[in-house]
Amino acid sequence: MLTRTGDYEDQAPVRFDSRVRLTDPLNARQLDVLRWIANGCPDGVMSGDAHKLTARALQSRRLITVTKRKGFWSAAVTSTGRYYLEHGRFPAPSEKPLPKAKRETPSQPKVRATEPSASSGDTPREPPRPVKKPSAAEQLVAEVIAAGGVLELPADADHDGYRMAQLARIANRHGKTPPGKRLVHQIVHDGSWLGPRRNLFVLEDGPAGADAPLEPVPVPDEVGRYHPAVSALRKAKRIDVSPAAQGRALRILHAVAVDAERRGFTVSDHRPKPNSQQGTPAQWHLLLSDSQETVPLRISEETDRVEHVPTAKELKEKERRPWISIPSHVHVPSGRLRIDLGGPADTERRSFWADRASWTLEEKLPGLLREVAVRADELRLRREAQKRAETQYRDDVAREQERARARAAEAHRLKILQQQLERWREVRELRTFAATLTERLAKADAGDGTLAEAHRWLEWITEHADRRDPFRTLPGWPEPPQLHTWELDQYMNRVHEPPEMRYRPEKY
Repeated sequence: MLTRTGDYEDQAPVRFDSRVRLTDPLNARQLDVLRWIANGCPDGVMSGDAHKLTARALQSRRLITVTKRKGFWSAAVTSTGRYYLEHGRFPAPSEKPLPKAKRETPSQPKVRATEPSASSGDTPREPPRPVKKPSAAEQLVAEVIAAGGVLELPADADHDGYRMAQLARIANRHGKTPPGKRLVHQIVHDGSWLGPRRNLFVLEDGPAGADAPLEPVPVPDEVGRYHPAVSALRKAKRIDVSPAAQGRALRILHAVAVDAERRGFTVSDHRPKPNSQQGTPAQWHLLLSDSQETVPLRISEETDRVEHVPTAKELKEKERRPWISIPSHVHVPSGRLRIDLGGPADTERRSFWADRASWTLEEKLPGLLREVAVRADELRLRREAQKRAETQYRDDVAREQERARARAAEAHRLKILQQQLERWREVRELRTFAATLTERLAKADAGDGTLAEAHRWLEWITEHADRRDPFRTLPGWPEPPQLHTWELDQYMNRVHEPPEMRYRPEKY
């Protein structure tokens, strides 16, 4: 069930069989925004930011141009947009759009853009910047919004399922969706192997806190007493970084642990338990837990690939055993630290932060701690979606079992009817046979010695026909059979599990 807020509440879900074309008519919402922009974007008409999302869809259809400069948003109608407002349709290929109206300005002396006017003190006007063409992900989000939050596209060569899923991930990761929303992609079908596949896009509520303000995370230069979880890692020597980066890694983990507890998380060190069936578990360092969910964290050191100079020992071993190979390059510690966050493998959220030429890992800790809260809320949404999917699946299976019992009862009635028809045909043949035998006995010679045996046989046939007669007693309504669950399998159709049921929360 899709829940909409804001501008989506009064719009019913609309499903399209193909991608929205550039020449398709505008809906009422898009037409209102186009007229508002043509009137100069007067204040007090549009509220919120929903009209800006609609403007992105209008821009992708070449009806308006949108610019963002120095924090100000502005839009202008193109010649095609003015044509649409006047005629109520897009111009045909043979028609020319209306010429752009000239803005009436008082006559002023022309001033070269590179030479400011010394008398007036005015700065030269900047040349207009080219309008950035919306990306494929932005175009997809605009189409989903124009469709009311639900868009269905055929899974053909133009709408490849893998490419569509990639666009949805890009839109979520780079903030192309409306605030508080995320774009979900699914492949839907009718349940058959050869049935048509379709791409379904749904705008649904995303994890909270993605737009929360960044709070500073101070990293001390010296630590007198480490956080208990970091102290346990330090004593166990479980932080696998070079000695030169060991102190810095511990101070960063200490700052993360202290600030996470300030934000309401419980911080503990990860102590994996070996499992022979699943192999060696993932090595994490800290576990940041709220009331329900846990986000693991690991710090490591990146390496550099450098050319390897063979040692004397390696050269001597090469002479003794010529078939061995000496590596041409080796990986050495780089001093660059990196922090990874755990979670579902299919998440679109950012999963690691590291030292780079333009910033240090300490500068990225505010975004990392914010992402921990977002990741925890994402895990909560997935767990709740899994519970709803399990409930929905059980309900679907129960309904299908009821339908299967009805099919089994119908099959049972058909079986009873077939048995009664067979008995009725058998009795009719028996009585026809008995009538023919009676006629032959009436014409038989009285001196025949087998006449008594023939009368005895006729009597038995008549009695047998009476016993087999299905109308000897009036047939009643057959009661449905009492079948076990495993006996219903032959009458049940396949019930597909919702994709949300595939979520398996990690155990740390």
